[in-house]
Amino acid sequence: ITDHAVRVVEAALLMFEALDEHNQRHPDRKELRMRLGCHTGPCVAGCIGVKKVAYDLWGESVAMAEKMESGGVPGRVHVSMTTYQEVCHLTTHHTQVESLYLTEPRNHPKFTSFLVVGRKQPSPYMHLVRSSSRIPVVEPTV
Repeated sequence: ITDHAVRVVEAALLMFEALDEHNQRHPDRKELRMRLGCHTGPCVAGCIGVKKVAYDLWGESVAMAEKMESGGVPGRVHVSMTTYQEVCHLTTHHTQVESLYLTEPRNHPKFTSFLVVGRKQPSPYMHLVRSSSRIPVVEPTV
């Protein structure tokens, strides 16, 4: 699979849309909010345990994705420079990205990241969407 970064960002946008749909269906409840972070890079995956088996991921890329999430903004997908380059390389006309965002996690050097706002137009993965979902398309700003 060569478009994994695009698929992950699209899945993140779909999660935000499902969360918005839930909040609209339940206005009497406290609004649910979510932050998502994505980073593209190598990692190690495996299963741990004998009685209760758990699948997990390890590595610097996983730690970077966690930094993206914890330093993110609710309602936006916070992506690293490598994920941004992958997504923009494959879908230059589909993803609406805000300008760069300087991230400075504690005990780590500053790095450049981006906030994904939404879609400029329907993505190639729209066939994955539930029929009840309402997918807003963000108008590009000039």
